[in-house]
Amino acid sequence: MTTPRSPIFTRKQKDAFFARLAETSCVTAAAKAAGVNRSRVYAERKRCAAFEQDWHAALCDGYDRLEQKLLADTLKPVSPRAKDATIKARQVQQRIGLMLLAQHRATVRGDGPKKPVRPGLPRDAKSVRKRLEARFDEMRKRMNDDD
Repeated sequence: MTTPRSPIFTRKQKDAFFARLAETSCVTAAAKAAGVNRSRVYAERKRCAAFEQDWHAALCDGYDRLEQKLLADTLKPVSPRAKDATIKARQVQQRIGLMLLAQHRATVRGDGPKKPVRPGLPRDAKSVRKRLEARFDEMRKRMNDDD
């Protein structure tokens, strides 16, 4: 008798993960905040379409927050009494923010690399094994023909 699979994450862990992911766009930090292993969140994203959608939504939220913060910082006037070190630190923060925006722009806007889809190929284990065995047979035949 099989038992139903227990959920990989509790609701509290998911909420903590997505909140931190939206805040930082960093999977490692988000997994740590949720108290789970980073590889588990990647496995869950691959396994569960709803989890993947929530992941994307969190990244979009984080992207929007970063854009708003950068815009607000850019529009904020620099005090005439500000020291050079303060101005340089502000410029560094803005550069880092722009790099993060550039890094995630394609993913958030949906222009990122798409997963290859091969329509018509069954994904069940039996069909996959059959296709692999056919490929191996072809390879063996070519190797024998070369002898």
